[in-house]
Amino acid sequence: VYDITESKAQEERINNQNKLLLTLQDISLSIVYRLELEELLRVILTSLCTLMDAPYGYVAFPKDAAGKIRIQTLNTLHHTSKEYLIDGADPHIQQLWEAGKIHVIEDYRSWPARLPDKNLAKLTTIVAVPLRSPENVTNIVGVAFERDLRCIAAEERSALRQFSAVASIALHNADIYANLQKELSDRKLADAKVQR
Repeated sequence: VYDITESKAQEERINNQNKLLLTLQDISLSIVYRLELEELLRVILTSLCTLMDAPYGYVAFPKDAAGKIRIQTLNTLHHTSKEYLIDGADPHIQQLWEAGKIHVIEDYRSWPARLPDKNLAKLTTIVAVPLRSPENVTNIVGVAFERDLRCIAAEERSALRQFSAVASIALHNADIYANLQKELSDRKLADAKVQR
């Protein structure tokens, strides 16, 4: 008698990993050529939710002049979004930005920096994924789960690191494109003034 339980479990792990890698490839192709920043961030966020099979996603923007961090959320189930302003001086929030690596909040309900919003009370596991320029973290995107705590497997963490690298390159390209567009516009304006 031969027990195939371990063989079946191994086959399922390989199938899940293949599915994850195929999804990551599709996502990479969908974001790498986008150049408009707002559209790119929306696609990055929805792609991350797809990759992780998560109902909620968010993107955090760097501190503004008042030290606040803007967070734009996305509910993929109801196609709604909401915006929050949070204190960028909170040490738990600073840790996410300064670490520059994937961070998993295993139970948001007991996290010291959770937001006091009743709509967020059902969230459990949250994953924060940094997006980097060559110099620093430019944004943090992430997903949130509800009800049961979610263990983030090693292959998912690997896929998240790959996702972060591709999304970071796409954001860097969009930033270069925006700067070139601004420079071109400024030159056209200067040329028009000279011709007057």
